[in-house]
Amino acid sequence: MTGYAETASGSDFLGEGMEIVTKPVPMEVLTARIRAILKK
Repeated sequence: MTGYAETASGSDFLGEGMEIVTKPVPMEVLTARIRAILKK
């Protein structure tokens, strides 16, 4: 999770399979992302 915009970190910053969540993030979006991660 970051306070920076998604484009600020650049695509080469994240490793394979990693995603970024920018703040502020609605609780519904955060819980959906966490559920998706736990299902993997």
